[in-house]
Amino acid sequence: MARQLAQVQSIVRAIQQGLQLTNEQLASVFKRHHVSLVCSPERVGQTLQAVADLLAVPVASEEMRQVVMVCGHSLFNVDPAVFHERVSFFCEEFTGGQGAAKVALKQHIYLSSAGIMRARAAELKKMLGWTEDELNRNVQTRPLILMREPSTILSNALKLQTHGFTSAKALHVVASFPGVEGYDWNSPSNVDKIQYLKLFLQLSADELAARAQLLACSLERKLGPRCEFVYRSKGSDPDVPAGLSGCLSYLQYSSDGRFAARFDHVSASPPLVYDEAFKQHWQQRWRFLRNKMELSVADISDCRRLLFTSLPNTLSPRWHFLTRLESAQAEFKAADHLLALATMSDEHFAQAYNLADVGPASGSKVMQYSPVAVWKV
Repeated sequence: MARQLAQVQSIVRAIQQGLQLTNEQLASVFKRHHVSLVCSPERVGQTLQAVADLLAVPVASEEMRQVVMVCGHSLFNVDPAVFHERVSFFCEEFTGGQGAAKVALKQHIYLSSAGIMRARAAELKKMLGWTEDELNRNVQTRPLILMREPSTILSNALKLQTHGFTSAKALHVVASFPGVEGYDWNSPSNVDKIQYLKLFLQLSADELAARAQLLACSLERKLGPRCEFVYRSKGSDPDVPAGLSGCLSYLQYSSDGRFAARFDHVSASPPLVYDEAFKQHWQQRWRFLRNKMELSVADISDCRRLLFTSLPNTLSPRWHFLTRLESAQAEFKAADHLLALATMSDEHFAQAYNLADVGPASGSKVMQYSPVAVWKV
């Protein structure tokens, strides 16, 4: 135990003294590179020197500190000699120099051997019809495309074509945007996302191809909650699919803090605040509409007020009440009464749907709507 503790202390000293870090910077480095704590001090020193050599800067330089803090988490997993060889190959093969080295370090490109990188680059060039310059430019700026099998990129491009993308646009999207090339575009969550972007944001396939980073955003954690929040902050009519074209950069790029600073209305009554609770409430409503009520994205788009309606106070109790009526009356279809869920007051809803006599099939003579009843979501 004492020996292990001494080794950890040696590693801490090696990194702190080598990079000349403050205690706060040291904590950030270990949070990202905790694997280094199980390496030998010699291995840690060799890895840091390999990075410095690739960047052509001293180990204790400010640039070195900044790069190590954003390097991929697996920096200390690879033998320093192999690591140096692979990044050097990447820079030489794709004529990137130190700038490409920084990108390669950040994107874990050193996890692939030189042979694999060369073969994938050649296949991408052939598959996409890129010139040598186009290949180099795309690989330098988006090295993640070398981390995927070209066959996977092609397969996902073909799936995108089923959503209205042309062959060229689909290949452009999956090959050119980090984080998008590995997606399965026929998975239920991604099908929902594309339909949402087309119906709620009124974006065509060509417009989505030009803004492909939107496709990398989570529908439930980012796109959906943010779209509704913008509507609410502007006081827009939820039934009118407009008013978001100037906010797309906020929807896809901004951190939650920056987005909230732009659209929060804390002086409103009640205050309108974009936080985790707001996102969770949107997610719960969306899942209730899609899974419990079994509505399609198009159905929800046709009645957008459903997403602006309280789930525990309105949507859930009214839907359960309507489904009870459906079981009591063969000719009644709950799905035909979606607007009533979102637009009627409690009083008008009760007047419209309460039954004084539902017949023997229900086992009860009276069915009355009570919004304060407890319903399971």
